[in-house]
Amino acid sequence: MTKLEVHAAYLEQPLSSAVYNDCLISLPKHKLDRIHKFRKKDDAQRTLLAELLIRSLAVQRWGLDPRKIDFYMDPFGKPHLWGKQAPCYNLSHSGQWIVCVLHTSAVGIDVQQILPVDLGIAAKYFSPEEYEDLKVKPEDEQLDYFYMLWTGKESLIKADGRGMAMGLNHFSIRQQGQFMKLRSKSAAYDWRLRHYDIDDQYKLCVCAKTDAFPEKPVVVSGEAVAAAYLSNL
Repeated sequence: MTKLEVHAAYLEQPLSSAVYNDCLISLPKHKLDRIHKFRKKDDAQRTLLAELLIRSLAVQRWGLDPRKIDFYMDPFGKPHLWGKQAPCYNLSHSGQWIVCVLHTSAVGIDVQQILPVDLGIAAKYFSPEEYEDLKVKPEDEQLDYFYMLWTGKESLIKADGRGMAMGLNHFSIRQQGQFMKLRSKSAAYDWRLRHYDIDDQYKLCVCAKTDAFPEKPVVVSGEAVAAAYLSNL
């Protein structure tokens, strides 16, 4: 796989009870138990669809046996597919979108629904440079820019694999023309970032160590993801 694959599933309406249950009972017990713990139906549906999406892609792209697909967690809690030639992947979901990125090297992805937020939290979690860039934006552009930075930072720490242990304010993402560039005083970063427009109420960013980004994500419905998964069983 030379080019990144970016997939996005839109859950326009909840899965029917029959489809939901058919998909759920096919999963390993530890996955089923995790989904059952969600109190909100929407959270359970998004988590289930994220699981179905990566499993379907693993079957379609690498011919893995759908009933033998398994994952492991590294010391930082990042999930990986078992297997010597298993691809690197990352998942994210927010609101009605579930997204996934695949590649042969480490990748990260983050999607966020644009909702009102106290921009003051940027002073705590963003670098001083990022916070200053945010403050000088016109007021009607600040929320959009906040989510551009947030998804960029989240996708980077997920690609890096250390998660929040990396420190959100230890590096800066700054806009240069149409691109978002990474800067750090303490480390050299060769990560690349790319934002995609999938919905005017959401921000989506992918992070990788390659320039081989697709022009746009492959977009399908949540129902199509469930149908593809069940057809592989």
